[in-house]
Amino acid sequence: MSVDLTSIDPDSANKIETNVYYKKLQQDLKEKQTLHQSGEKRSDTEDVSDQKVSNIQNIQSQATGKLDQYVDKFERGFQWESDVDGESQLSAIGDAPLITTTDLKNDGRRILRLMGQTIDFSSRLPRLKESYMQTVLQSRTHNMFLSKYAQLKLGLVGQLLSVLGISSEELKILQNQAIQAGIEENIRLVAENVYNMELIELIYGRTRKSRKPMARFQESQRQLIANMALLGNVDYWSPIRMREEQLRQCARIVDEFKKELSALNYQLTYFHQEGSNHGKT
Repeated sequence: MSVDLTSIDPDSANKIETNVYYKKLQQDLKEKQTLHQSGEKRSDTEDVSDQKVSNIQNIQSQATGKLDQYVDKFERGFQWESDVDGESQLSAIGDAPLITTTDLKNDGRRILRLMGQTIDFSSRLPRLKESYMQTVLQSRTHNMFLSKYAQLKLGLVGQLLSVLGISSEELKILQNQAIQAGIEENIRLVAENVYNMELIELIYGRTRKSRKPMARFQESQRQLIANMALLGNVDYWSPIRMREEQLRQCARIVDEFKKELSALNYQLTYFHQEGSNHGKT
């Protein structure tokens, strides 16, 4: 069969390429080829990620299995009790030691090596006792937010001391010592506060210059009286006792003025003697 070359339209190839159907067909082929290539890449990535996840899970299961060989649950009974002031505290039931089936002498070292941590609070026992006493005082402050936070901290530190072998009776002794120290500190602060108030009023009088410092000292005095009530002595700073403290501080101010006067008289006498000696020479 012969083909007449002269009958072929030379522009037929260009017409096919510009045809809408031909263009759509090419676009579909390109999209299918792109999807096929991206699917192959995604499958390769998913295989690699699955392999990594599997390796991590195997490592975690091995570590958990090793840890389970040494770690054992322990129990110790605690209960809430009320102290002499009616405050709730967490204390251990009896003086029973820590109950555990783990050989702490041998297996405990392997647990520490596995976890990489050394936990020993016995060397910090004095510091924990001091922190417990400070927290007792903070829990009885007039500041509500500080008091609530200190009450929570008090239970945690008390529980830690109980685990370290401190009995509930010893914890009560620490509480009483802290409260007694707080009372003594409160008396000292009130005395200094009254001294400053009396001295300001004596020097400046009831003028505009004394209003701001007097307002600050009066607010401090109200807080100190409230703290003394929270420490268990509600009626300690009665009006009569406060008046006695004012008289005591006024007498202290008079004594200090007398000492200052004696020092000035001594200096004046010394200067007179020096001047007379220079006049003779």
